[in-house]
Amino acid sequence: MAASWYVNKFNPFHLPTVEQAAKMGSFSEPLPSKLFDDLTIVLCPASFPLFFLTMDLGATTNYIMWAVIALINGPIYYCVGLIFVALSSLWKSN
Repeated sequence: MAASWYVNKFNPFHLPTVEQAAKMGSFSEPLPSKLFDDLTIVLCPASFPLFFLTMDLGATTNYIMWAVIALINGPIYYCVGLIFVALSSLWKSN
C-alpha cells in the first residue's frame, strides 16, 4: 500500500504524463514498473479486485480499500505461514 502511494506520488519509474504518452504514439511500460505491478497482484491477491472496483471513486475510497486489503491479506499470510511451518517441521522430522 505504501509502495503504491510512493509510486503515484514520486514517479520513481519516470513514467510520462497522459499528454506526453499521447504525443509519443506508442508507449510501453518500463520493466521495473511492470514487475512492480505483477508482484503487487501476486503478493497481495486482494488488491486487484478491490482496486479495480474502486478505481475512479477518489482518494478517500482508495485509502479505505488499502485498509480493507490489509485486513484481507493479513489472514492469508498467516495461513500461508502456518502451512510453511507445518511443512518445514514435517521435513525436519524425516
